[in-house]
Amino acid sequence: SNGTIKFTFKHQGDDVRLFTSGGTGDIEISIRATTELITNGDFSTDVSAANFATTYPDWTASGSTLSVVDGKLNNSRTGTGGDAIQTINIPNGTYVIKAELHNANCRFFWGDNTLDNYADYVSVSGVTSISKTIKITTGVLKIDAGCKVVDEIAIFDNISVRPAEADRSVNDNGLQIVGEINKTPVAPGA
Repeated sequence: SNGTIKFTFKHQGDDVRLFTSGGTGDIEISIRATTELITNGDFSTDVSAANFATTYPDWTASGSTLSVVDGKLNNSRTGTGGDAIQTINIPNGTYVIKAELHNANCRFFWGDNTLDNYADYVSVSGVTSISKTIKITTGVLKIDAGCKVVDEIAIFDNISVRPAEADRSVNDNGLQIVGEINKTPVAPGA
């Protein structure tokens, strides 16, 4: 190659980008550096119901029509089920599952491949945020963002599954706030 190549790393959220310049041309390489296990759980691309399966191939519908409106999953129940499902193969272990349920039609399940071991969270009114630590023993996790009522819409956002961070403190005693220290700068700009 001719000349010098300069590498620059930039961190943008969960993305790490590698930029090169010099030589015969500039190259950008993106690397996804995240522990997020759910694909498209933030529903950041607005799509029509007809294009949902193309844009969000990891989410499947059963008895419902799925679309994304204003960056949120809209599950319009059309028949039996009313499900928006994503199934992922993951190592056995402990995980944190999170989701936002945006109306009273929401039904949120998670469990093994058959949903035999499941939990059900239902939004009462307004936005309900859930965060639950779960244990996976079958190597499979199924997420079901369902709608309870036929001809109604359930709205979900920010569905996330990440490995739980183990407590690495001495004797499993986490850090605790004991007090506070108030400090004032000695001089402006100090």
